[in-house]
Amino acid sequence: MNIIVFLQIIIVITLFIFIILLLRQSIANRKARRIGYYSLDPINNNALSFSDKLVTKYLNFVKNMRHVIKRVEYLERRSKGYEKYIKYKNRDKIIAIDFITNKFVIAAIFVMLAIFSQVFAMKTLSLFALIINYLIGYYLLDIYLFFDYRKQTKLIENEIKYIGSQLAPHWIYKNFEMMGDAIVAFKGECEVKLTEMVDIE
Repeated sequence: MNIIVFLQIIIVITLFIFIILLLRQSIANRKARRIGYYSLDPINNNALSFSDKLVTKYLNFVKNMRHVIKRVEYLERRSKGYEKYIKYKNRDKIIAIDFITNKFVIAAIFVMLAIFSQVFAMKTLSLFALIINYLIGYYLLDIYLFFDYRKQTKLIENEIKYIGSQLAPHWIYKNFEMMGDAIVAFKGECEVKLTEMVDIE
């Protein structure tokens, strides 16, 4: 019995080290891409890192699954709600139905992890626990996207009449402290005087 516990500890430590290495590689790749915007590309360097190859294979898998999931009318209708989560820079790579594929993949990973953990604990996994793990995995992406979208979206409570001066540089940052790319939409009344018309010569 002690050997089984020892093997479980070794496997958990190995998985933990593997996850940390993957996270470090992912962070390093993200930083390299960020710095890459400001540097010259190397000549004829087609080498991909292991994590880039893994991501590319996964994205190809998701792309191939589009045709399968589009056949199910309910899933295609359900995917329309995910269109608002597609970032502008990813519009040519991702479509809304890909979120459904990702939800199924995450749910399958949760179920496999639950089965894997129960096998090593030498216990049987009940059907109820399997369903709970599947549902948690399936809705985990929805929870993440909801909070990420709320973090990026700000609804201004007080009324602001559009008068044209809002077209000034850094208006969003100066008034709402939102840095980076941002867009503002006005709903309601506007009153733009000729002195504020920026695009008239």
